[in-house]
Amino acid sequence: MWNNLYDLDVNTLATAYTTSTIMPYVYSHNNLSEPWPTLQEMINSGKRVINFVDARADTDEVPWLMYQFSSVFETPYDNTDMHGFKCTVDRPRGTDNTDALDLETLRFHGGIWPKRQIRNH
Repeated sequence: MWNNLYDLDVNTLATAYTTSTIMPYVYSHNNLSEPWPTLQEMINSGKRVINFVDARADTDEVPWLMYQFSSVFETPYDNTDMHGFKCTVDRPRGTDNTDALDLETLRFHGGIWPKRQIRNH
């Protein structure tokens, strides 16, 4: 999962992959209407690295670097209350894409964590 903060072109990211040794393991899910393989099927095929990017995806250029929100939904990510974690769709907004993969964002924004009183519960 790439958070493309620097607005990198997909070919820049692809170059980093191709100069590494990871490409034989990269899975490409070209037809979003088809079901995803099971983890065991991916392990058996050797294609077990799934790649998403949150901005500037271009699957015509780099088919294995998929747009995150076409296949994944996120739970709320800006939580400031330790007891406020929810399993609801937060991004992309305006969708109930419960058939998508779920990215549980377990980030806590609100001071040093874990605090002693929280850690002991």
